[in-house]
Amino acid sequence: MFVHINETDGGSINSQQGQQSNASCLGPLSPSIAGIKLLVKAVIDAKPWDTDPLALRMPWNCESYRLKDHGQDDGPLCFAIPTDNGEVVPHPPYLRAIREVREALVAAGHKTIDWKFPDAAEGHRLYLAHLVADGGEDLRRSCEASGEPVLGGTVRGIVAGPLSTLEWWDLVHRKDQYLARQLAAWNATSAISGTTRPVDAVILPAAPYPSFKPGEREYVYYTVSLMYISAQSRLCQILVTFLLSLSQ
Repeated sequence: MFVHINETDGGSINSQQGQQSNASCLGPLSPSIAGIKLLVKAVIDAKPWDTDPLALRMPWNCESYRLKDHGQDDGPLCFAIPTDNGEVVPHPPYLRAIREVREALVAAGHKTIDWKFPDAAEGHRLYLAHLVADGGEDLRRSCEASGEPVLGGTVRGIVAGPLSTLEWWDLVHRKDQYLARQLAAWNATSAISGTTRPVDAVILPAAPYPSFKPGEREYVYYTVSLMYISAQSRLCQILVTFLLSLSQ
């Protein structure tokens, strides 16, 4: 599993510093919930808001950790489990893992629903447009600092010139409107969750494949879609991803 932790100028090195509409984040890995709790609580207990102007003041909340707002004391949780995002279907081992997780949740007394992120293709286009809004200049400068070649990865084959200030504002506004639609779709699941609440979590792979071939474009929208939803979540819903080890 992984959890998002915001980056700061003093805490990590990154490209596209100052581009905050698609803010990136660290993604520490853990094989257990206990590991995630240990990491997040250690970060929060360090009071990062005292040194990071972008960090919200949010002390560790035991009631939130026990899922008080998600009805854990009164009944089952409800999980949205997409088999794909409507744009790319995960490889068979990932589909098997999704099925096994769903069966385990149902066996434990929880509810699950089928659900897809609305218009993943549009969200993916908006995300890529943010990455190349400067025409690739920041990426070139970052690679020049170490002498590494520009491999492309997520933006391989995409050619775009720098946006004007007005074009950038329009792009950010379109993304904000997209996030509002995502939030509305999330809240609408209260009609089918069986708990009267919107779904408590989304479970899906972090990527549709274990890797990609050199020279091909990397597909990252499974991960990005979670970032887009969490950015608009008023109720701080749990967002869970799992990584399947192909050796299992």
